[in-house]
Amino acid sequence: MKKITQKIIAGLVSLAMILGSFAGMGLEVKASGVEGYPTTLKVKVVDEEGNPVSGVQLYLQSTEYEANGSKMFKSATEMDGKAEYQCDNYELGEDEDIYELQPVKESDYTCDAPVKVTFAMDDDWNTYVATAGDMDPYTGEEIVFVVKSNVPTNPTTLKAKLQDAKGNPVSGVQLCLTPSQGEEKLFKTATGTDGKAEYQCDNSEAKGNAYELQTVEGSRYVCKEPVKVTFETDDKNNTYIAAAGDICSK
Repeated sequence: MKKITQKIIAGLVSLAMILGSFAGMGLEVKASGVEGYPTTLKVKVVDEEGNPVSGVQLYLQSTEYEANGSKMFKSATEMDGKAEYQCDNYELGEDEDIYELQPVKESDYTCDAPVKVTFAMDDDWNTYVATAGDMDPYTGEEIVFVVKSNVPTNPTTLKAKLQDAKGNPVSGVQLCLTPSQGEEKLFKTATGTDGKAEYQCDNSEAKGNAYELQTVEGSRYVCKEPVKVTFETDDKNNTYIAAAGDICSK
């Protein structure tokens, strides 16, 4: 009976050792972080001043297969500039392709430096975000993506250069914008040694009113032919220069 008991105990010890080995293997698999691989790429889009930009559609352009391998974000950025890309298990691994995060080509925004993104596959053949920009590995944190507008801004500064009949710059001359009706608008400073001076809109200019760029009354110089200047207002009621001479802003 004693020998049988010893054999049973020995068998239980062996079984415990075997189970312990499997348990140890199980702990190692869990510790590898397979279940924690990030499958969502989090992005916050900001302008060059750090303000969030909404309504920007992002995508991941394939550098190997271009449009055929590119991946689109499901929605454009929200009011806080944020958007997310969710892996769909069709992304190619980093040994096959490298993606670039950027706005779609039809967007009003562009970027100087697209963010490089790579993917990898876990033990269950599910894809996850391996790297994103400087994050190697990518840990699931939000990355900041800087964009700039490619829509021309309305000009609010009128740049003038005064020169004599021989084409030489004329300095020390005060210029003004004389309207067909209303208040005259003065340039803040006289022309410099290069003959240049600038007028900055102050939102008091009359929309649609015709102004003439010329020297102030009493100046020792007179314009051979004054330049006609008109102003318009944008959707925020700020004035801008619509036309100056033969040059139109639109």
